[in-house]
Amino acid sequence: MFEFVDPVELIGTIGLFVTMGIMAIFVGVYVWGSKYNKMLISRFGSILRTELGPKCERAKQQIYKSSGFRITCHPKRNVPLKNWEMVLFLLNRENLLHHLAARFKPYHDMLLTNADFLAKPRLQLEVININSKTLTKEDDEVLKKLKEVPKTKMGDNFIIKSSGVERVRGLLEDKEFLKMVDKLGDDFIRISITDTSPHLLFASRARQASLITHVRLAEKIGNYFKPQKRKPKILE
Repeated sequence: MFEFVDPVELIGTIGLFVTMGIMAIFVGVYVWGSKYNKMLISRFGSILRTELGPKCERAKQQIYKSSGFRITCHPKRNVPLKNWEMVLFLLNRENLLHHLAARFKPYHDMLLTNADFLAKPRLQLEVININSKTLTKEDDEVLKKLKEVPKTKMGDNFIIKSSGVERVRGLLEDKEFLKMVDKLGDDFIRISITDTSPHLLFASRARQASLITHVRLAEKIGNYFKPQKRKPKILE
C-alpha cells in the first residue's frame, strides 16, 4: 500500500530545506568574506605602515570593521606632502549578492591617497586610465574645462587634461614617474590635482604588489610640485 503524501506538506518541507540551504550559503559567504577582508586589512596595513614609517612623524590607523581602513600620516619635514591620508576600500565580500553582481561588472579593492602639497599648485590636472575608470557625467564636466595635454609618453590608454599644459609636462615626461605608472599598469585609476584642498587625489586598485608603488608615486608627485627655494641675492 502506498502512503498518501499531502502535496501541501511536501511543498512546505521542500521549501524549508531550500530556505535553510540559502541561509547556510549566505552565512558561509558572510563568514568567509569577513575573514578574507580582515586578512587583507592586516596584510595591507602592515605593508603601508612599514613604507610610510620613515616618512611620518607619527601615523594613525583607523580600521572600519572589515570594509577597509584609513591611515593618517603627519609627514616629516623632508616629505613634500601635508595632511596625507591613505584610505583602503575593500569589496563587500560578505554579501552574496555582491559576488553575483560582480559576474556582470568587475569590481576591485581600491586605495586612495588624499594629500596637500607644501604650496598651492594653482592649476588642475586630470590623468585617467580609460581601462580602469568609467567616466561619469561629473567627470565629463570637469574634463570639458581643461585642455588636452598632447604628445605624452604615457600612451593611448590615458585621458590627460590640464589647465596648465606646459607646467605639467615635466611631470608627465619624468622617467621615474613614467616607470611607476607603467608598473601599476591597469591598477592605476586616476590622478586629480587641483588648487583646492586636498590638492592631490590618487586612486589605484589595491593589490599587494602595487601598494608600495602607490605610496612612492604620491610622494613623487608631491616632489614635482614642491616650491623651489630662492637663491640668496648674493648668488643671483
